Amino acid sequence: MDELKDAQEFALESNEVELNENTIQEIDLLQELVDHDFSSDEATDFEKYFNVLESAERDNETFKKEEADYIIAELGPKYLDKTYLDELEKLKNNLTSFIKKHDVNSDLIKNMSETDKDKLFAIGKFLNKNIVHKINDLTFTFTISRDEYKFINSVMNNRMSYDGTEVFNLIELKNTYLDKWDEDFKKLPKVANEMFITIDIRNVVMLYHFLSKYSVKGIGDEFIKFVSILQKIADTNKLFNAYNIVKDRINSDYMIWVGAMTPMPVAEETKTVAEEQ
Repeated sequence: MDELKDAQEFALESNEVELNENTIQEIDLLQELVDHDFSSDEATDFEKYFNVLESAERDNETFKKEEADYIIAELGPKYLDKTYLDELEKLKNNLTSFIKKHDVNSDLIKNMSETDKDKLFAIGKFLNKNIVHKINDLTFTFTISRDEYKFINSVMNNRMSYDGTEVFNLIELKNTYLDKWDEDFKKLPKVANEMFITIDIRNVVMLYHFLSKYSVKGIGDEFIKFVSILQKIADTNKLFNAYNIVKDRINSDYMIWVGAMTPMPVAEETKTVAEEQ
């Protein structure tokens, strides 16, 4: 059922895909598979269904990759420091170049000793882990207006109630970011109407968790500030999810390379990478 839903969403919701005859046929076949009575004695054409499932999955993967690249290109410069953005791109390109340079079919690898291959595995694993950690610790930098900061400060310090399961997350958020933002705000020149704030993905989630419990009345100034802040939080989460798709793509390429180099360590290597993510 998930495959049918994915195919329908891909075909009907994506502006990049036209609802052509082949797409309609694929959706019809998936619906036919969902409705198929497997308890009957009638023979099932598994090849036909497998092919359409494989095609739908391939199309969805392509769409997700293209969408992730678009989101990063659109929102990356807006919410990531240029140095951070460039470093992420460099790490990604380094691993891609490393895998390409050490293609398993090249004479370099064919003539390489097992000892040297072990060294390659160690380097590749380090490069891959570095990307994983960098994306998992994604840190955003964006602007908020004076009024938006005052709103966050007032809500978090004066208007919210916190239970025992939340206090430690709140302490981390306060000690790491809220206190720093308060110091920066006090130093802000009176003529300046905006300030930069920096926050990592974990605390973005925490900030959203706390702010999402707050309620505004009516559609006034407070509502506008509230929506503006939540939109920025939503954008950062969207950007993080896009980078996770990139991370999965890079990790998949890396695991294919590991498996092609030598089939033996694949299971252990896969387990190790999965645990780290």
